[in-house]
Amino acid sequence: MRLVTTEVLRDFNLNGVKYYPGNKITADESVIISLGTAVDYSARYNVSYIDAVGDGVSNDSAALQLASNYAGIGGSVVLTPGKTYLIDRKISLLAKQKLIGYGAKIKRRNQIVTTSSATVTNGSTSVVVADVTGFEVGQTIGLYVDATHYTTSNSKIASIDTATNTISVMNSAFALAGGLSCVNPYVFLSFDAIYTAEGCEILGLTIDGNKSNWSYYRWEITTDIKAVGSNNTIRDAIIDSSPGEAIQETGLGNYASTANVFDANTITNTNGNGIHLSGSQGTRITDSTIYNTNLQGATLGHNGGCITVSNGARDYIVSGCRLELGRTGVGEIDSADNSRLRIVNNDILNMSTYMIECRGFNQSISDISIVGNRFYNDTAPAAADLIPIDISDTGSGTASRISVSNNQFFNASINLTKVSNASVIGNVMDMTYQAADTYHNSIEITTGTDVVIAGNTTKYGNTAISMNGNLTNVNVYGNVISKPYYYGIFGVGSTNRNLSFIGNSIDMDNNVNASAQAMTVGANSVTRNNNVTITAGHSCIRVNGVANAVVQNNTARSYAANKTIRVETGSTGYVVTDNQVTHAILDTPAVGVRVANNDIVT
Repeated sequence: MRLVTTEVLRDFNLNGVKYYPGNKITADESVIISLGTAVDYSARYNVSYIDAVGDGVSNDSAALQLASNYAGIGGSVVLTPGKTYLIDRKISLLAKQKLIGYGAKIKRRNQIVTTSSATVTNGSTSVVVADVTGFEVGQTIGLYVDATHYTTSNSKIASIDTATNTISVMNSAFALAGGLSCVNPYVFLSFDAIYTAEGCEILGLTIDGNKSNWSYYRWEITTDIKAVGSNNTIRDAIIDSSPGEAIQETGLGNYASTANVFDANTITNTNGNGIHLSGSQGTRITDSTIYNTNLQGATLGHNGGCITVSNGARDYIVSGCRLELGRTGVGEIDSADNSRLRIVNNDILNMSTYMIECRGFNQSISDISIVGNRFYNDTAPAAADLIPIDISDTGSGTASRISVSNNQFFNASINLTKVSNASVIGNVMDMTYQAADTYHNSIEITTGTDVVIAGNTTKYGNTAISMNGNLTNVNVYGNVISKPYYYGIFGVGSTNRNLSFIGNSIDMDNNVNASAQAMTVGANSVTRNNNVTITAGHSCIRVNGVANAVVQNNTARSYAANKTIRVETGSTGYVVTDNQVTHAILDTPAVGVRVANNDIVT
């Protein structure tokens, strides 16, 4: 390795910007480090050139770190296109530095693994191993026994005693999960590849995580880019085969990071999460592709999705991205401090568990906007629920101020549980046709207050709009429902208050289910101006043995007598008037009721 300092007077291009002698250069570009090939950079400043090998075989860790150190705060490190820089330890950038890697690649070296017959306790500073070959002072290591016995941070090697095969660590004693000792652990090379500081930019860099040659990894200790602090930008990066997570952000010290930007990146084939938000405010993930993540599932200890959200991350936006083949598109949104989120204009495809996972126990997550996305799964499960957007408080809290609007769905659904001030508007929902489908519901609401479900279009499945639990001030109007197997709209419940079903169109043709019901309404509900057709089944509109239901001014067309509007035994205080029906209304109870002015039309 050599370091050359020169004054350069010729023209050069940096990231598409032309510079020439005398051109003003901003402070952030005042010092530029070039790796591998002597490139002319003009300026009024000195330029450093560090000779790294970049052949993908030689260890370039020291050269990269030296480049960052010499560039200084606000400087730039420029990698040479066509070069592959092999690293075996963390590379730390300084504040406001740029790492420019268009056409260049950083690659993790193969993991070094040995064993130990010792018991390592929490806070130990050394471990005796079977073989120290390949380990070097300055590298970091981790320990692993099983899913509950492992290190939660990397420990830096201070010395290696080859006579006793003892590796000692310095200023970073082994921190063990739960303080539990590791008995006969695996000891392995472990590191986060690149650390930012405040205000760094990583531009156009390719990272090869080399996961096929890594056996031990966890989300805490194996990340390819760790965005530390605020105002960091990672743009045009290509990250492939991460053994752990591809990008992870974290605050600096005790402070949350703010205004990080992850833009136009491509992340593929990661063992863990693609992008992991943590302890941050106002992060933007835009125009990125994240494909084939969570390949090792829960092994990494943090199995969220293409994008996962940890505690303390809020006010974030995911926009214009393509998220495909992961556990979840955006997942593990599970605490109140994950609130104020926007997921807009993305393609979210072929997820295994959730499309969006927003589920917390007694957390009362709020201010959720999911708008203009496409949710698509190639196939629908044969005997299980569709892959949903799931927004639920799983305890006794309430998720509130929710908008799920103007999205497209195929073999995907919406599930809201314990919600208030929620709107599900203008979504187009389709699924693969399955005969006698008793599993797939398009929209499910369980326990909700002040909810609007309007202007949605659904096709096939078991139930188009299913509502259960305690419901108050729920308005279902203007939906177009086609060919559900069992229910068009299901909204029963004896404790419901102020439910309205207005102006919906339900067509249940080609149906052989003898129990099919286009609309099943419960207590304290108003059902008006709906247009309903069934070709088989129980009824167009069913008052399900409850009190104070109003069924008025609907058009109900059925295939046979007693199949239009049916009032079940136990119904009280109901009103059925001014409807247009093809067959007479079946009016079983006779207590406190009014059935009048209904017209039979053919």
